[in-house]
Amino acid sequence: MHIGFLFKFFIVASLPEKRKLGFLLMNSLKLENKIAQQVPHPRGRKILFKKEWLALYRVYDRRGKLSFEVEFFQARNRKFRRLIAHEEKKAHLIWQKLCNEIVPLQFDQEKERWIISRIISPPRRFNGARKDFTLNFGPSILARKFEEYCEIQLQKPIERSSKTTVIRICRELLKHSGKSDSLTNKIVKTYFKSKMAPGNHLSPDTLKSDRTEIRRLATWVGIRNLDELFKDIYIPSRSQLRDHGIEFNSRDRRHLERQEVLHFVDSLIKFDDPLTKPVRDALVIQLLFGSRPQEAPCAEILPSSILISGSWKYGRKKSLKTASKGVESIIIPRNKIIDAILFLTNCHPKPIITDDGAKVFQEIAISAFGTNGSKLDRYCLRHTALTWLILTPGLSSKEVGDMAGHMGARMIQDVYASRKVKDQRTWEEAMPLAIRDMPRTWHGFLLECVMVALWPNLKNGKKPLTDPVFQQLGKILKGGKIKREEMDLF
Repeated sequence: MHIGFLFKFFIVASLPEKRKLGFLLMNSLKLENKIAQQVPHPRGRKILFKKEWLALYRVYDRRGKLSFEVEFFQARNRKFRRLIAHEEKKAHLIWQKLCNEIVPLQFDQEKERWIISRIISPPRRFNGARKDFTLNFGPSILARKFEEYCEIQLQKPIERSSKTTVIRICRELLKHSGKSDSLTNKIVKTYFKSKMAPGNHLSPDTLKSDRTEIRRLATWVGIRNLDELFKDIYIPSRSQLRDHGIEFNSRDRRHLERQEVLHFVDSLIKFDDPLTKPVRDALVIQLLFGSRPQEAPCAEILPSSILISGSWKYGRKKSLKTASKGVESIIIPRNKIIDAILFLTNCHPKPIITDDGAKVFQEIAISAFGTNGSKLDRYCLRHTALTWLILTPGLSSKEVGDMAGHMGARMIQDVYASRKVKDQRTWEEAMPLAIRDMPRTWHGFLLECVMVALWPNLKNGKKPLTDPVFQQLGKILKGGKIKREEMDLF
């Protein structure tokens, strides 16, 4: 050690002044980095400010990265935290804005709603692969290839459930592979056979998702002929499983018939919980335009159109599902029928928690259809709207596809245009009130459903002429384009 020090000293002494200074500076920087590596990153949370029931925290994660959260204290010492920013300056600005707007609230649910309606959290920092995943699949060649594939998937910024699914599929395929060093048709067939047992049958959607993941895995392993790999593997449809009396745990996403829509809209209008009103308004947007459940809460009601530029998922605003393919926003023009529906429902959607949206839909569906409503999924509103929009005269597949956020008209034409509906009545026959000059379209039908829910006596010809809401509705439906006075410039 002493010899090395003397050797380095003589080398530095023999160098010119400029090079000597640079050498010493480089060694000092190395020493600082070494000391910094020995000092652990600050970790944990510290309260910065507190006002009434709200508090601002500074948080360091396990890698020393900084973020800021607001929280309030719930009953039984449970806490609700929400990420607001990663930069200190931005966090202080948001905190100051919250302090200026804070209102006295009593219930935890009200406080949670209040925070959610005012904050859109930034994307959380991704820290790479999680260390709690074990990838020790075994010594075989196939197991090593599966481990490499899983390590790549763990590095991607995808949901934890997706990573868990990939690892589960790999483990089960290896369990059925025995001593085989390659993925074969026999292994894949055994895997799907175990998932289609009558007592424990997975849903067709889950089986199709597993098939897609196994295709990716097979391509990574190096299998060229995927058709041979999935030979004689057939995934039954929902109707085929029902015909054979096989049950599986899955929500029903069928479209609603027009008579069912009438009952659902009646329950939707009568659902008047002020805390979950933004959730109900998002369901109205779904019924109008066939929006996805996560995108409907982000709809902005503009004077001449409706703009959907994001989706609300896992407590934060994300881009549209089709943003990576060029569709970054959905713009739907307004007309007097849409204006009338938005007015009567007082529709003002806001970002909401996804689970709460599902619960509200279940309450409304059970109120409308009884126990059968508990089996329905929120996605059925999207399928309902798109099914009846494509059957509306005057709307092309391209226009319906743009409204729904699809890439083109092919999906609409292949799935919804060929869908069989039980209600074979014309729009003229199906209208609940048959109002003169009311468009015989899906939106005209929805407007009459809302009017029946608000004024049931309209079916008997009794008009609520003294009701101010009814009077305002008449002005909206009769009002045409406002003629602007032309200015004489010269």
